[in-house]
Amino acid sequence: MNENPQEYFSINELAAKVIAIINAGPQEVTALARAAVDARGVIQENMKTLGSTMEAFEAKTKVVLNDLRMSRMAVLTETTQMLTPLREIRQFFIGRDYDKEIERLREFVSLCERLEGLKQRGSLDVIADTMLRLAVTEDATLQHKEER
Repeated sequence: MNENPQEYFSINELAAKVIAIINAGPQEVTALARAAVDARGVIQENMKTLGSTMEAFEAKTKVVLNDLRMSRMAVLTETTQMLTPLREIRQFFIGRDYDKEIERLREFVSLCERLEGLKQRGSLDVIADTMLRLAVTEDATLQHKEER
């Protein structure tokens, strides 16, 4: 064996390189740590903004949901109110008394037409005037009897 071995690398150079890498490491780690702190700050700021936005969204959602429920109840109530008379009309047409009711309706229409004719000829006015005179005369008679 050779007593004087050949040096393939220098321990001093290697030590200097290791020390340089070790010294450079904290700078890289420091940069990464700063980036992590900055990222954490950005995330916290975004969470604050997102939190207030979510609160506003939830508040508006509650209002819209309440309005939707009220509209649904209003539609339901109005539909129920409309269906009741419609059921009565349907029952009128399919009911047992349909023929009697139609006859009564015809009589009512006929009576209205006759009253219209009396009104056009002035007969209703004469009847109304007569009724008023009789009422006034009757009141005067009752008053005269009470005075005695």
